[in-house]
Amino acid sequence: GMAPRWAIFTTQALISRRVRDTYGDDAKETEKKVMADFSTCSLLVVDEIGAGSGSDHEKQLLCDVLCARYNAKKATIMISNLTIDGLKAALGDRVMDRINEDPGSGFLLMNWPSQRAAQKAQA
Repeated sequence: GMAPRWAIFTTQALISRRVRDTYGDDAKETEKKVMADFSTCSLLVVDEIGAGSGSDHEKQLLCDVLCARYNAKKATIMISNLTIDGLKAALGDRVMDRINEDPGSGFLLMNWPSQRAAQKAQA
């Protein structure tokens, strides 16, 4: 098969949408292929964690991808505006436990003021 892509930048909602797109009769790719793409690329960057619908389906898909990546020792960066407690709610206990157990994982808190707000104020 084709070599896995080096990096994918996506959002939690887009992972969900791409998987849902495989359910239709006119689907261009299978769910297995989509999940493999997200699970095997060298680096996966997932933005807007917790900003989507927050459905169980969305949570479960992200969990499946993250667990597959964790087991394959693949690098993942997740970006969110949520607090740690908000992340716990968005990701679920299983994923949070993995992050906390893994010595190579952790949280980088960037809690400086939004630059967008500052730029709007200057405009």
